Amino acid sequence: MKTPTADIKDSVAPAESSELYEAQTEIRHLHHTIAALRAQLEETQAGRADAVQVAVAAGRDEVRQLQATIQAIRDELQSVIAGKDAAVQAMAAASHDEIQQLKGTCQALREQLQEILASKAAAVQAVVASGHDETMQLKGAAVALRAELDLQLFQKADELEKQKQAANSELRQLRETIAALRSELEKKS
Repeated sequence: MKTPTADIKDSVAPAESSELYEAQTEIRHLHHTIAALRAQLEETQAGRADAVQVAVAAGRDEVRQLQATIQAIRDELQSVIAGKDAAVQAMAAASHDEIQQLKGTCQALREQLQEILASKAAAVQAVVASGHDETMQLKGAAVALRAELDLQLFQKADELEKQKQAANSELRQLRETIAALRSELEKKS
């Protein structure tokens, strides 16, 4: 004979086993889900690691390319600076040579003028007896020669000053160009 407690046990037992089965099924399902999520996470992490390595390699390549470009620009800039320095030195040497030639010409003209003045003065003294008018004409010629020589000297000195200013202006422009290129290089780097 069945007691009421036995009926309760019999009715509870199948309900507990059904719940246990469902719980075990859910646990198995959760284990499969966890395994699938773990595999997906590992796959994602591997993909990200590959992407990071690719990005790092690309970054290194870009850095190498930029360094090569910077070196090429530096080399070109140094070549330009050397060329400009050589041009400035050549111009300065040419100006110096021309100044020396002009000084030599001035000295020769002075000596020639002194010779002329000396000869004219001797001629004037020799002809003083022949007349005062001729003496005044010779003095006027000497003054005109001096004025012409002074004018030529002034013109040559003015021409030299203009050449010097042009050389200084070009040198200043070259320095400004160099400073602009350096600034541009610094901005790019």
